[in-house]
Amino acid sequence: MRWLRSHGFELLAAALVLPAVGVVAWNADVVRLAAGALGPPTGTVLSAWCAGAGVLAAAVAWWRRRRASPRSRALLLGLVVAAAAALVTERWRTRDVSTRTVRFDGVDIAFTATLYHPAGGGPWPAIVMVHGSAPLKRGFYGLWAEHLVRSGFAVLVADKRGVGGTGGEFERRNNTSRENIDRLAGDVVAAIAFIARQPDVDARRIGLFGLSQAGWVAPLAATRSPLVRYLVMVTAPTVSVHEEGVWSDWRGDDARAARIAQADAERMMDTVASRGVDARSSLATLDVPGFWVFGADDNSIPSAKSARVLDSLRTHAGKAYQSVTVPGAGHLAFVRDGGPVPRVAPVAWEEIERWLRRTVPALH
Repeated sequence: MRWLRSHGFELLAAALVLPAVGVVAWNADVVRLAAGALGPPTGTVLSAWCAGAGVLAAAVAWWRRRRASPRSRALLLGLVVAAAAALVTERWRTRDVSTRTVRFDGVDIAFTATLYHPAGGGPWPAIVMVHGSAPLKRGFYGLWAEHLVRSGFAVLVADKRGVGGTGGEFERRNNTSRENIDRLAGDVVAAIAFIARQPDVDARRIGLFGLSQAGWVAPLAATRSPLVRYLVMVTAPTVSVHEEGVWSDWRGDDARAARIAQADAERMMDTVASRGVDARSSLATLDVPGFWVFGADDNSIPSAKSARVLDSLRTHAGKAYQSVTVPGAGHLAFVRDGGPVPRVAPVAWEEIERWLRRTVPALH
Protein backbone atom coordinates (compact mmCIF):
# COMPACT_ATOMS: atom_id res chain seq x y z
CA MET A 1 0.00 0.00 0.00
CA ARG A 2 2.88 2.34 0.81
CA TRP A 3 4.41 1.60 -2.60
CA LEU A 4 1.14 2.52 -4.31
CA ARG A 5 0.97 5.82 -2.42
CA SER A 6 4.56 6.70 -3.26
CA HIS A 7 4.22 5.81 -6.94
CA GLY A 8 0.62 6.83 -7.53
CA PHE A 9 1.41 9.75 -9.82
CA GLU A 10 3.73 7.65 -11.97
CA LEU A 11 0.99 5.03 -12.28
CA LEU A 12 -1.55 7.68 -13.23
CA ALA A 13 0.74 9.06 -15.94
CA ALA A 14 1.43 5.57 -17.27
CA ALA A 15 -2.29 4.73 -17.26
CA LEU A 16 -2.97 7.69 -19.55
CA VAL A 17 0.14 7.60 -21.75
CA LEU A 18 0.47 3.90 -22.52
CA PRO A 19 -3.10 3.39 -23.86
CA ALA A 20 -2.71 6.52 -26.03
CA VAL A 21 0.55 5.23 -27.46
CA GLY A 22 -0.97 1.79 -28.02
CA VAL A 23 -4.01 3.18 -29.82
CA VAL A 24 -1.90 5.32 -32.14
CA ALA A 25 0.51 2.49 -32.86
CA TRP A 26 -2.29 0.02 -33.51
CA ASN A 27 -4.27 2.32 -35.82
CA ALA A 28 -7.02 -0.30 -36.22
CA ASP A 29 -10.22 0.68 -38.00
CA VAL A 30 -12.37 -0.09 -34.97
CA VAL A 31 -10.14 2.09 -32.78
CA ARG A 32 -10.48 5.04 -35.12
CA LEU A 33 -14.23 4.50 -35.31
CA ALA A 34 -14.50 4.47 -31.52
CA ALA A 35 -12.38 7.60 -31.16
CA GLY A 36 -14.36 9.39 -33.85
CA ALA A 37 -17.66 8.49 -32.23
CA LEU A 38 -16.77 10.96 -29.47
CA GLY A 39 -17.50 13.76 -31.91
CA PRO A 40 -14.47 15.53 -33.42
CA PRO A 41 -12.40 14.01 -36.26
CA THR A 42 -10.47 10.94 -35.17
CA GLY A 43 -7.07 12.56 -35.63
CA THR A 44 -8.11 15.48 -33.42
CA VAL A 45 -9.26 13.15 -30.63
CA LEU A 46 -6.12 11.00 -30.70
CA SER A 47 -3.82 14.02 -30.94
CA ALA A 48 -5.50 15.65 -27.96
CA TRP A 49 -5.22 12.41 -25.99
CA CYS A 50 -1.49 12.09 -26.76
CA ALA A 51 -0.83 15.76 -26.01
CA GLY A 52 -2.73 15.61 -22.72
CA ALA A 53 -0.95 12.41 -21.70
CA GLY A 54 2.44 13.93 -22.48
CA VAL A 55 1.70 17.11 -20.54
CA LEU A 56 0.57 15.11 -17.52
CA ALA A 57 3.67 12.91 -17.61
CA ALA A 58 5.90 15.99 -17.94
CA ALA A 59 4.13 17.72 -15.03
CA VAL A 60 4.56 14.66 -12.82
CA ALA A 61 8.24 14.40 -13.83
CA TRP A 62 8.85 18.05 -12.88
CA TRP A 63 6.96 17.75 -9.60
CA ARG A 64 8.76 14.52 -8.65
CA ARG A 65 12.19 15.55 -9.96
CA ARG A 66 13.83 15.53 -6.51
CA ARG A 67 11.86 12.92 -4.60
CA ALA A 68 11.59 10.24 -7.27
CA SER A 69 14.08 7.43 -7.54
CA PRO A 70 16.32 7.25 -10.65
CA ARG A 71 14.14 4.42 -11.91
CA SER A 72 10.96 6.51 -11.54
CA ARG A 73 12.58 9.50 -13.24
CA ALA A 74 13.60 7.28 -16.14
CA LEU A 75 10.06 5.91 -16.38
CA LEU A 76 8.54 9.38 -16.44
CA LEU A 77 11.00 10.59 -19.05
CA GLY A 78 10.17 7.55 -21.16
CA LEU A 79 6.46 8.31 -20.86
CA VAL A 80 7.00 11.89 -21.99
CA VAL A 81 9.04 10.75 -25.00
CA ALA A 82 6.48 8.04 -25.89
CA ALA A 83 3.57 10.48 -25.72
CA ALA A 84 5.44 13.00 -27.87
CA ALA A 85 6.31 10.31 -30.41
CA ALA A 86 2.69 9.16 -30.56
CA LEU A 87 1.53 12.76 -31.07
CA VAL A 88 4.00 13.27 -33.91
CA THR A 89 2.96 9.95 -35.45
CA GLU A 90 -0.73 10.84 -35.40
CA ARG A 91 -0.12 14.30 -36.83
CA TRP A 92 2.06 12.80 -39.56
CA ARG A 93 -0.60 10.21 -40.33
CA THR A 94 -3.20 12.92 -40.94
CA ARG A 95 -0.82 15.44 -42.51
CA ASP A 96 -2.60 15.30 -45.89
CA VAL A 97 -6.09 15.75 -44.39
CA SER A 98 -7.27 19.20 -43.36
CA THR A 99 -10.43 19.69 -41.31
CA ARG A 100 -12.54 22.58 -40.08
CA THR A 101 -15.80 22.83 -38.20
CA VAL A 102 -18.62 24.46 -40.16
CA ARG A 103 -22.25 25.27 -39.50
CA PHE A 104 -25.17 25.68 -41.87
CA ASP A 105 -28.94 25.92 -41.76
CA GLY A 106 -31.48 23.39 -42.97
CA VAL A 107 -35.19 23.84 -43.40
CA ASP A 108 -35.98 23.72 -39.69
CA ILE A 109 -32.71 23.11 -37.82
CA ALA A 110 -29.06 24.18 -37.77
CA PHE A 111 -26.29 21.69 -38.48
CA THR A 112 -22.77 21.32 -37.12
CA ALA A 113 -20.39 19.53 -39.44
CA THR A 114 -16.77 18.81 -40.23
CA LEU A 115 -15.47 19.69 -43.67
CA TYR A 116 -12.56 17.47 -44.65
CA HIS A 117 -10.43 18.43 -47.63
CA PRO A 118 -7.03 17.66 -49.12
CA ALA A 119 -4.06 19.83 -48.25
CA GLY A 120 -3.51 22.58 -50.78
CA GLY A 121 -5.96 24.35 -53.04
CA GLY A 122 -8.99 23.10 -54.96
CA PRO A 123 -11.34 22.99 -56.59
CA TRP A 124 -12.00 19.42 -55.50
CA PRO A 125 -14.85 17.08 -56.33
CA ALA A 126 -16.97 16.73 -53.23
CA ILE A 127 -18.86 14.12 -51.26
CA VAL A 128 -21.58 14.49 -48.64
CA MET A 129 -21.59 11.68 -46.08
CA VAL A 130 -25.00 10.10 -45.36
CA HIS A 131 -25.36 8.42 -41.96
CA GLY A 132 -26.49 4.98 -40.99
CA SER A 133 -29.34 4.53 -38.53
CA ALA A 134 -27.39 4.84 -35.25
CA PRO A 135 -27.16 8.16 -33.37
CA LEU A 136 -23.37 8.37 -33.72
CA LYS A 137 -21.53 11.67 -33.82
CA ARG A 138 -19.95 12.80 -37.03
CA GLY A 139 -16.41 11.80 -36.08
CA PHE A 140 -17.44 8.15 -36.45
CA TYR A 141 -17.46 8.69 -40.22
CA GLY A 142 -13.97 10.15 -40.24
CA LEU A 143 -12.53 6.74 -41.12
CA TRP A 144 -14.27 6.86 -44.49
CA ALA A 145 -13.85 10.61 -44.92
CA GLU A 146 -10.07 10.41 -44.51
CA HIS A 147 -9.82 7.72 -47.18
CA LEU A 148 -11.91 9.79 -49.57
CA VAL A 149 -9.82 12.91 -48.92
CA ARG A 150 -6.68 10.97 -49.82
CA SER A 151 -8.38 10.13 -53.10
CA GLY A 152 -8.74 13.86 -53.79
CA PHE A 153 -12.23 14.67 -52.49
CA ALA A 154 -13.61 17.27 -50.14
CA VAL A 155 -15.99 15.54 -47.71
CA LEU A 156 -18.74 17.07 -45.59
CA VAL A 157 -19.83 15.10 -42.53
CA ALA A 158 -22.61 16.70 -40.50
CA ASP A 159 -23.91 15.51 -37.17
CA LYS A 160 -27.18 13.72 -37.72
CA ARG A 161 -30.44 15.37 -36.71
CA GLY A 162 -30.68 15.39 -32.91
CA VAL A 163 -27.08 14.21 -32.44
CA GLY A 164 -23.98 16.11 -31.34
CA GLY A 165 -24.06 19.74 -32.41
CA THR A 166 -27.05 19.46 -34.75
CA GLY A 167 -30.52 20.56 -33.70
CA GLY A 168 -33.80 18.69 -33.82
CA GLU A 169 -34.62 15.31 -32.32
CA PHE A 170 -33.24 11.92 -33.23
CA GLU A 171 -36.09 9.59 -34.18
CA ARG A 172 -35.70 6.34 -32.26
CA ARG A 173 -39.08 4.63 -32.36
CA ASN A 174 -39.91 5.04 -36.07
CA ASN A 175 -36.44 5.28 -37.50
CA THR A 176 -37.38 3.88 -40.92
CA SER A 177 -40.81 5.46 -41.27
CA ARG A 178 -41.61 7.39 -44.44
CA GLU A 179 -41.74 10.59 -42.43
CA ASN A 180 -38.29 10.11 -40.92
CA ILE A 181 -36.60 8.97 -44.14
CA ASP A 182 -38.17 11.97 -45.89
CA ARG A 183 -36.92 14.30 -43.14
CA LEU A 184 -33.39 12.87 -43.26
CA ALA A 185 -33.31 13.20 -47.05
CA GLY A 186 -34.19 16.87 -46.65
CA ASP A 187 -31.26 17.25 -44.25
CA VAL A 188 -28.94 15.75 -46.86
CA VAL A 189 -30.23 18.18 -49.49
CA ALA A 190 -29.34 21.06 -47.17
CA ALA A 191 -25.81 19.66 -46.79
CA ILE A 192 -25.48 19.34 -50.57
CA ALA A 193 -26.47 22.96 -51.05
CA PHE A 194 -23.95 24.05 -48.42
CA ILE A 195 -20.97 22.20 -49.88
CA ALA A 196 -21.82 23.40 -53.39
CA ARG A 197 -21.32 26.99 -52.18
CA GLN A 198 -17.77 26.38 -50.97
CA PRO A 199 -15.21 28.19 -53.18
CA ASP A 200 -12.78 25.25 -53.30
CA VAL A 201 -15.43 22.72 -54.37
CA ASP A 202 -16.23 21.72 -57.94
CA ALA A 203 -20.03 21.90 -57.86
CA ARG A 204 -20.24 19.83 -61.06
CA ARG A 205 -18.82 16.80 -59.26
CA ILE A 206 -20.76 16.38 -56.02
CA GLY A 207 -21.76 12.92 -54.86
CA LEU A 208 -23.18 11.08 -51.87
CA PHE A 209 -21.40 8.42 -49.84
CA GLY A 210 -23.66 6.44 -47.56
CA LEU A 211 -23.69 3.56 -45.13
CA SER A 212 -26.50 1.20 -44.16
CA GLN A 213 -29.72 3.23 -43.67
CA ALA A 214 -28.36 5.65 -46.27
CA GLY A 215 -29.57 3.13 -48.84
CA TRP A 216 -33.03 4.69 -48.47
CA VAL A 217 -32.00 8.25 -47.59
CA ALA A 218 -29.30 9.01 -50.16
CA PRO A 219 -31.18 8.00 -53.35
CA LEU A 220 -34.24 9.95 -52.19
CA ALA A 221 -32.08 13.02 -51.53
CA ALA A 222 -30.49 12.62 -54.96
CA THR A 223 -33.90 12.74 -56.64
CA ARG A 224 -34.43 16.14 -54.98
CA SER A 225 -31.11 17.77 -55.82
CA PRO A 226 -29.78 18.07 -59.37
CA LEU A 227 -26.37 18.75 -57.83
CA VAL A 228 -25.92 15.06 -57.01
CA ARG A 229 -23.92 13.43 -59.79
CA TYR A 230 -23.03 10.02 -58.33
CA LEU A 231 -23.63 7.65 -55.41
CA VAL A 232 -21.29 5.39 -53.44
CA MET A 233 -23.07 3.10 -50.98
CA VAL A 234 -21.52 0.70 -48.46
CA THR A 235 -23.71 -2.20 -47.29
CA ALA A 236 -26.79 -0.09 -48.02
CA PRO A 237 -30.08 -1.84 -48.96
CA THR A 238 -31.70 -1.36 -52.34
CA VAL A 239 -34.90 -3.08 -51.16
CA SER A 240 -37.70 -1.99 -48.83
CA VAL A 241 -37.50 -1.48 -45.07
CA HIS A 242 -39.81 -4.48 -44.62
CA GLU A 243 -37.54 -6.78 -46.59
CA GLU A 244 -34.50 -5.54 -44.68
CA GLY A 245 -36.33 -6.03 -41.39
CA VAL A 246 -37.27 -9.62 -42.25
CA TRP A 247 -33.70 -10.42 -43.21
CA SER A 248 -32.36 -8.88 -39.99
CA ASP A 249 -34.85 -10.91 -37.95
CA TRP A 250 -33.94 -14.16 -39.70
CA ARG A 251 -30.19 -13.57 -39.49
CA GLY A 252 -30.00 -11.99 -36.03
CA ASP A 253 -28.53 -8.71 -37.31
CA ASP A 254 -25.20 -9.64 -35.63
CA ALA A 255 -26.78 -8.89 -32.23
CA ARG A 256 -28.24 -12.34 -31.58
CA ALA A 257 -28.13 -15.85 -32.98
CA ALA A 258 -29.55 -16.38 -36.45
CA ARG A 259 -32.91 -18.14 -36.63
CA ILE A 260 -32.49 -19.27 -40.24
CA ALA A 261 -29.36 -20.42 -42.05
CA GLN A 262 -28.02 -17.98 -44.62
CA ALA A 263 -28.58 -20.22 -47.63
CA ASP A 264 -32.20 -20.84 -46.63
CA ALA A 265 -32.78 -17.17 -45.89
CA GLU A 266 -31.41 -16.23 -49.33
CA ARG A 267 -33.93 -18.52 -51.03
CA MET A 268 -36.82 -17.35 -48.87
CA MET A 269 -36.13 -13.63 -49.48
CA ASP A 270 -37.72 -13.91 -52.92
CA THR A 271 -41.05 -14.59 -51.22
CA VAL A 272 -40.89 -11.43 -49.07
CA ALA A 273 -42.88 -8.53 -50.49
CA SER A 274 -41.97 -4.86 -50.49
CA ARG A 275 -43.57 -2.74 -47.78
CA GLY A 276 -42.78 0.69 -46.42
CA VAL A 277 -40.00 2.86 -47.83
CA ASP A 278 -38.47 1.12 -50.84
CA ALA A 279 -35.17 2.22 -52.37
CA ARG A 280 -36.28 0.82 -55.74
CA SER A 281 -38.59 3.77 -56.41
CA SER A 282 -35.83 6.37 -56.02
CA LEU A 283 -33.26 4.27 -57.86
CA ALA A 284 -35.62 3.81 -60.81
CA THR A 285 -36.03 7.59 -61.04
CA LEU A 286 -32.37 8.59 -60.83
CA ASP A 287 -30.12 9.00 -63.83
CA VAL A 288 -26.71 9.12 -62.13
CA PRO A 289 -24.00 6.46 -61.83
CA GLY A 290 -23.83 4.54 -58.59
CA PHE A 291 -21.58 1.98 -56.92
CA TRP A 292 -22.50 -0.36 -54.06
CA VAL A 293 -20.27 -2.49 -51.83
CA PHE A 294 -22.03 -5.44 -50.19
CA GLY A 295 -20.80 -7.96 -47.65
CA ALA A 296 -21.44 -11.60 -48.47
CA ASP A 297 -22.01 -12.35 -44.77
CA ASP A 298 -24.02 -9.24 -43.87
CA ASN A 299 -26.70 -10.15 -41.34
CA SER A 300 -28.24 -6.67 -41.38
CA ILE A 301 -29.23 -6.26 -45.03
CA PRO A 302 -30.06 -8.85 -47.73
CA SER A 303 -26.95 -8.38 -49.86
CA ALA A 304 -27.76 -10.89 -52.59
CA LYS A 305 -31.27 -9.54 -53.17
CA SER A 306 -30.00 -5.96 -53.08
CA ALA A 307 -27.39 -6.79 -55.72
CA ARG A 308 -30.07 -8.40 -57.91
CA VAL A 309 -32.15 -5.21 -57.73
CA LEU A 310 -29.21 -3.26 -59.13
CA ASP A 311 -28.62 -5.87 -61.82
CA SER A 312 -32.25 -5.62 -62.88
CA LEU A 313 -32.20 -1.81 -63.00
CA ARG A 314 -29.02 -1.90 -65.06
CA THR A 315 -30.29 -4.56 -67.46
CA HIS A 316 -33.91 -3.47 -67.90
CA ALA A 317 -33.79 0.27 -67.24
CA GLY A 318 -30.30 1.14 -68.45
CA LYS A 319 -29.17 2.50 -65.09
CA ALA A 320 -25.43 2.99 -64.54
CA TYR A 321 -25.38 1.00 -61.32
CA GLN A 322 -22.60 -1.38 -60.37
CA SER A 323 -21.87 -3.42 -57.28
CA VAL A 324 -19.29 -5.69 -55.75
CA THR A 325 -19.88 -8.28 -53.03
CA VAL A 326 -16.93 -8.88 -50.70
CA PRO A 327 -16.54 -12.51 -49.56
CA GLY A 328 -16.47 -12.91 -45.79
CA ALA A 329 -17.49 -9.31 -45.14
CA GLY A 330 -20.27 -8.36 -42.75
CA HIS A 331 -22.08 -5.08 -42.22
CA LEU A 332 -20.09 -1.93 -43.07
CA ALA A 333 -17.84 -4.26 -45.11
CA PHE A 334 -15.94 -5.38 -42.01
CA VAL A 335 -13.97 -8.60 -42.25
CA ARG A 336 -12.14 -10.80 -39.77
CA ASP A 337 -9.09 -11.89 -41.72
CA GLY A 338 -6.83 -13.24 -39.03
CA GLY A 339 -6.25 -10.00 -37.13
CA PRO A 340 -7.23 -9.42 -33.50
CA VAL A 341 -10.19 -7.21 -34.47
CA PRO A 342 -12.27 -6.72 -37.62
CA ARG A 343 -11.38 -4.09 -40.19
CA VAL A 344 -12.92 -2.67 -43.33
CA ALA A 345 -12.04 -5.08 -46.12
CA PRO A 346 -9.07 -3.68 -48.08
CA VAL A 347 -10.72 -4.79 -51.31
CA ALA A 348 -13.69 -2.55 -50.47
CA TRP A 349 -11.43 0.51 -50.39
CA GLU A 350 -9.74 -0.59 -53.59
CA GLU A 351 -12.99 -1.10 -55.48
CA ILE A 352 -14.44 2.22 -54.31
CA GLU A 353 -11.33 4.17 -55.24
CA ARG A 354 -11.09 2.46 -58.63
CA TRP A 355 -14.72 3.28 -59.42
CA LEU A 356 -14.32 6.90 -58.32
CA ARG A 357 -11.17 7.38 -60.42
CA ARG A 358 -12.96 5.96 -63.44
CA THR A 359 -16.28 7.77 -62.97
CA VAL A 360 -15.89 11.21 -61.39
CA PRO A 361 -13.33 12.83 -63.75
CA ALA A 362 -15.65 12.13 -66.69
CA LEU A 363 -18.52 14.15 -65.17
CA HIS A 364 -19.17 17.57 -66.73
